[in-house]
Amino acid sequence: SSVVLYTCNNMMTQKITYNGSASVAGTMKVQSSCLDIGLATGAELKMTACNGTPSQNFKITATGQITTSNNLCLEALAASTAENTKIIAATCTGATHQKWTGPDSLMPAPPVPVISITAPAAAAMISGNATITASVTSTNPVTKVDFFHGTTQIGTSDTSAPYSVVFDTTAVNNGPYSLTAKAYAADGGVGTSPAVVVTVSNAGTPTPPPAADFDLHLIMADRNYIEAMFRKVFDTDGTADEAILVSSLQMKKDLGGPCDIYSANANSVYADPLTNVQNPKDVCYTGIRAVNKPLSTPMRYGHVIKACERMIGSDRAFTAVKVKIFGNSTAVEPTDETLTKAYDLFYAGEAPSTPTKNALRGVASQAASQDEKWRLIMVSICSSPYWQVL
Repeated sequence: SSVVLYTCNNMMTQKITYNGSASVAGTMKVQSSCLDIGLATGAELKMTACNGTPSQNFKITATGQITTSNNLCLEALAASTAENTKIIAATCTGATHQKWTGPDSLMPAPPVPVISITAPAAAAMISGNATITASVTSTNPVTKVDFFHGTTQIGTSDTSAPYSVVFDTTAVNNGPYSLTAKAYAADGGVGTSPAVVVTVSNAGTPTPPPAADFDLHLIMADRNYIEAMFRKVFDTDGTADEAILVSSLQMKKDLGGPCDIYSANANSVYADPLTNVQNPKDVCYTGIRAVNKPLSTPMRYGHVIKACERMIGSDRAFTAVKVKIFGNSTAVEPTDETLTKAYDLFYAGEAPSTPTKNALRGVASQAASQDEKWRLIMVSICSSPYWQVL
């Protein structure tokens, strides 16, 4: 008997089972009978006894077409939608009367575009108006590409290749950001790129401490203490990561400062080993004895943040941290136990509060891979000013 279009009524005669896919031909059965069609243009779709012949083999494509074993398409005769319209074999054109819908279990998912961020590179330092670019490979036309930091879209959609967007980093705080891109294909397929973690670093742009009440007027530890802490946490050994540490902590006149962030000269600054406060002879001294802090403390704090970002960007230093937290170099999903171990690296014997752990989990949620999550977590802990307060 012929198979025709008919108003959906949920009867057994309208329930079709299928054992094929977009790449493997299969049979379409209605109860115990099989759909069958002659392998010529204009042949009518019929329902007959199952016999395993090529005329009973069909594929369902991701675009909703049903193809025969000789690559014709099933279509409604004369593009009609009226009841009792016959279904025939025809040359595939992609027309709407050759498109069929069904349950998700029957229809194959559309192919997903493959997209990756090509710039900036992972662990890059970016500032100002930074251009983010992506490359896309897709079997179907791409309608747009969106870029994100975390879950926040950057700029507007780009609808034509080459795909890019300008990220105004001055509108966000300094610190690590997880960049991703999504490509949308015309057939509904959506591809998401692997995350690329970068660090925004703009002079004069604040990196907020984890608590709103932190006071940079507090007496901060000196460079010797900070260097010792970094060496303990990251196991620097005189190679590349040692050079990163030294260059990060010892640069002079950074961020437009009037003098060395730590000392104007070795004989006058931090002369008191008990308090490590700035000596009045230093040209950067504030002259306010009640405050008794270095003039450049906020700048120095910014310097430490840079050192944190650069050290955790060092694969060797980051591996040393992972071994201390996990016992090996394989990062796993953050737990209360592993977050406490990470926190203990800078705050020996002090457990993080529940809000702090939740905040660290929130930071990690920006990234996809476990390594990316833990780089963000460690930058956040290391960037906290509290371990630097005497």
